[in-house]
Amino acid sequence: MLMGMLLVAVVVTSGFLWYSPIAFQRASAIIVADEPVIDWSAPSSTLDAARVIGSIPYSSNETIYEVLPSRIYELTMLRGLGNCANKTRGMTYFLDRAGIPFQRIDFFPVDGFMYGKGHTIIRTKYEHEGDVRVGVIDVLEGSLLTLDGQPIDLPELRLAKPFTMDFLPLSRRSDGESDYYGTFLDKSVIAVTDPVDTKRYLAFIESVYFPIGSARASRVIFNGLAVFAGVFPRQRVSLADYERLFGDNMGVVHAATALRWSVRASAVLLPMSILLHGIGRWRRRREVDAGPMADASVARLARIDAASIEPSVGRAARAG
Repeated sequence: MLMGMLLVAVVVTSGFLWYSPIAFQRASAIIVADEPVIDWSAPSSTLDAARVIGSIPYSSNETIYEVLPSRIYELTMLRGLGNCANKTRGMTYFLDRAGIPFQRIDFFPVDGFMYGKGHTIIRTKYEHEGDVRVGVIDVLEGSLLTLDGQPIDLPELRLAKPFTMDFLPLSRRSDGESDYYGTFLDKSVIAVTDPVDTKRYLAFIESVYFPIGSARASRVIFNGLAVFAGVFPRQRVSLADYERLFGDNMGVVHAATALRWSVRASAVLLPMSILLHGIGRWRRRREVDAGPMADASVARLARIDAASIEPSVGRAARAG
């Protein structure tokens, strides 16, 4: 059974490496579920949007492959590196440490999300120009999303038509333009991540991470561990949106499920197999070690029996 599980894992892993490694993560993380409920009115710290976003030294939009949350925060928030997902993850690390409520919001284009295409923003409780509100911030663009000149929240974002949204820049480096809110938005599904999932993932990576010399390999390995451990953040969509994404790609979902459970089963069966093999070797060694002693005991018993039989035979002969 163990060999069968390992074979499934090897075959499916090879398939994802050939097709798209990111497809495994997306097929494992995107689920049908209601939006997480957050009590935004509960007492908490508030993000000073202009000060924090305005202090990011935007210098590059190129992807960084670090996986350690504290390191991502350093590279994105303090040095201005990284794409939208990188910068949003750096911001979630900051918000989590500051005790500010937040949600990660992802746009998944129906064509291309399996290959890593998408856009990521943050929803949080922030203060701007004396007003405290809950709304969405595009960290990559360093701006609040607005509609008719007013900052918007997730419900307005869901209802907004493409090409109708604008930006309220919070950084002098923001140009107030983006390609993600036109045709891209129209062809995308919006997914929401529960902050509880994000916090658990951040804590998990911080606890298991150790340097292995390659940022790309670290990202694959430790995010993979998070998926197999069941702590990779789940990205929630409606049933209709799930069907838009996976309607013709359910084979990928089934393959991801098979890979997750085959690896999990192997992780249980392999130690058990090693333990049982060790017990078997120990018992066989005991039997081998006990063999000469057992033979000697049998020989002694045979001599005793022979000694007890001989006098009886002699007496019987004389009596005859």
